[in-house]
Amino acid sequence: CLRSKEIKMNSKLEYLRSL
Repeated sequence: CLRSKEIKMNSKLEYLRSL
């Protein structure tokens, strides 16, 4: 569960970075 949250946050950060 924790790992899933971390991956979600990571993808969000990457998404913001690509903007």
